Amino acid sequence: MIDAKAVGVLLGLSTSKVYDLARRGELVSYRFGDAVRFEQADVDAYKARCKVVVKTINGLPWTVKRAEMALRSRVPRKAASKGSR
Repeated sequence: MIDAKAVGVLLGLSTSKVYDLARRGELVSYRFGDAVRFEQADVDAYKARCKVVVKTINGLPWTVKRAEMALRSRVPRKAASKGSR
């Protein structure tokens, strides 16, 4: 088992943020009296749940490709957004 400081180092978070995640139930923790400890497997599972996968089109991030397509269409962005309101 590891303490909040070690978890913070592994995840690049402050110790207080680790305790906050544990308090909210987002990161599984174990309480032994006043001590709070974490299992490496639970930390790894939390890290996996936080993974963000960026969609790509032709090797570019989806949002960049979408912006390029909007520029090519030559439709003013404000005019296009008025119809969707």
